Amino acid sequence: MRSMILAALCLSAPMLTHAQSADVFDPNEPVVTQASAQPGGLALPAGTAVLYDNGPFVTSAGTGPAGSDISLLQNGTLLMGTLGFSGSITGGLSVADDFVVPAGQTWNVTGARFYGYQTGSATTPSTFNDVRYQIWNGRPGDVGSTVLFGNLTTSRFVSSAWSNAYRTAEGTVGTTRPIMATVASVAAPISLAAGTYWVQWQMQGSGASGPFLPPITRVGQTTTGNARQFSTTSSLWTDIIDTGSPTGTQSFPQGMPFTLLGTISAGNLTITGSPVNFGTVAVGSTGAGSVTLGNNGSGSLTVTALAPTAPFARTGGTCGNLPITIAAASNCTVTFSFSPAATGAANQVVTVTSNGTGATSLTLQGTGAAPGVLSSSSTAVSFGGVAVGGFTTSTITVTNTGGSPFTLTGITGAAGAFSVSGGTCVTPFMLAPTASCTIIVRFTPTSVGTSTGALQLVTNIPSTTTVNLSGTGNIPAPTSIPTN
Repeated sequence: MRSMILAALCLSAPMLTHAQSADVFDPNEPVVTQASAQPGGLALPAGTAVLYDNGPFVTSAGTGPAGSDISLLQNGTLLMGTLGFSGSITGGLSVADDFVVPAGQTWNVTGARFYGYQTGSATTPSTFNDVRYQIWNGRPGDVGSTVLFGNLTTSRFVSSAWSNAYRTAEGTVGTTRPIMATVASVAAPISLAAGTYWVQWQMQGSGASGPFLPPITRVGQTTTGNARQFSTTSSLWTDIIDTGSPTGTQSFPQGMPFTLLGTISAGNLTITGSPVNFGTVAVGSTGAGSVTLGNNGSGSLTVTALAPTAPFARTGGTCGNLPITIAAASNCTVTFSFSPAATGAANQVVTVTSNGTGATSLTLQGTGAAPGVLSSSSTAVSFGGVAVGGFTTSTITVTNTGGSPFTLTGITGAAGAFSVSGGTCVTPFMLAPTASCTIIVRFTPTSVGTSTGALQLVTNIPSTTTVNLSGTGNIPAPTSIPTN
């Protein structure tokens, strides 16, 4: 960071002040080895688990004094120059780095673990006794970024212990910078939905130096992140930069290691309505069905694959297009169609892929059948001659001679001298294969001469059958006049 361009600091801790923003490598620092140093354990608080780790600081495990780990500043091989950056409470300095909650997850943060050292401190116990942090919904210092949780006035300190690592430089391996891991708590779990967040923190201890916070360190890598540092003195955010060795000759952006503790709320996918049975559907026709996708888990989930193949298809529903995100305690519907191209049974298991637990497939099934066929007992009905004022009837039988049901939806066209006067075909009337119904047609001539008409039998197949009607009105027979 630009404010970190300092004169080389003697690495004996007592000479450092809280206001300094970095612990810069000094090749003249004497090597100090504490022969009594022993590796220390780092147990998590009961009931917690590592939710997120922002990056490593150990470059060599088990190669330090008494089997300890080493966090090595690569001052010779990579010309890096900063051992640690200040996050001192009393110095008014803090650091911040980002993390991402993946899509479809909800993180319940129950605490955090931050890393720091005070040059010259004993290996154990830790000198740290205070830690404060807050979580932002965006990069601190940017317009629109706000604090979602915490502050820098309340101590969240729970415990602090040696991380089993020393921060050292090439050629000056020693034990004057034992890195401590300090656990911070929350008053209640912080629930974070998918998105990018930043955590800002600062620490304090009983030692005279720093505290200094080691950056993310990887062998052979100079740039490790995009962390920032804030100074209450200047009220400015600046990027955390290792300015190289000698100081000020390089510009290496750095990330800061931290660990979030907590749990991931997972969604649990439920599928209601499977198997979807479309029943018997005529070839050339389409049947419809649906399922309900639900989430009875504690976090949201995202469905990324749900793709039936012909003769089935996904046609819509309230879930919308893929990817489908379903919040906890929510549900939506997916509709399907069945359009058989051949007769016979069809059965398909459709894979449903999500980032949650629970259901992983659904089943679609149906039977393709030959289409329904309407057959009429007559295609033309002749009523012959009927005296004007009289009437006669004829019965037409309608039969389904096909392989699938159909519905007789209308009987139209009877007008004038012709009318439908009864029968069992009361529309809408569903005819299963081989089933029949009757239509009674009446001819009532009102004038002398020939009358014609056409009766239309309308179905949902769709098809229309026409029955031609004809009849003749005759002069009524003379009526005899009674005589006395």
